[in-house]
Amino acid sequence: MVPMNRPDARADESCAVSVLRVATVFEDGTTALCARRLIGRILRMPVREIPIEEYAWDFHVLDQPDGMAVAGRRANAADVLVIAAWRDSAALVRVIEWLQHWLAPRREKFGALVFISVERDQTGPAVDPMGERLAHVARQIEMDFFTTHVSPIAELLRDKGTLSSPHESHPLLYHFPTSRD
Repeated sequence: MVPMNRPDARADESCAVSVLRVATVFEDGTTALCARRLIGRILRMPVREIPIEEYAWDFHVLDQPDGMAVAGRRANAADVLVIAAWRDSAALVRVIEWLQHWLAPRREKFGALVFISVERDQTGPAVDPMGERLAHVARQIEMDFFTTHVSPIAELLRDKGTLSSPHESHPLLYHFPTSRD
């Protein structure tokens, strides 16, 4: 994914894209479900046909040196990197540090960093400090930044309880990196 407003030699590479790579990093099962549903709805949109390669893992992978390295390689290759976490989660600090260590010095292509902030309630402050920090990191690694705030209850009601993948032609397979990847 190369934004139209960035004339660059790397823009020519986008014409030859044969697969859309999506990597999702989530905090827990609830945030994974919210990310899965939101990204599934986006992938369901009528656009040109392109194969999708998806990987996802939880924050705990970042506690393991091998897992951190594999996740870093996958995230570096991703066209779309999704971070799903509870709003103001302290665990996001670790994810931000991982992004700065593994992606900032290695990232060689444009893409999008999407932050899905999962709300515990509807009374949070208008400014999300962790979202602001992720936006800063996205600028450092030359990725466009998008954020959305979702409620787990609203997500469940929106899809009317469908627990299967919302994108039938491209099911979201969550692959957890291991040292063999």
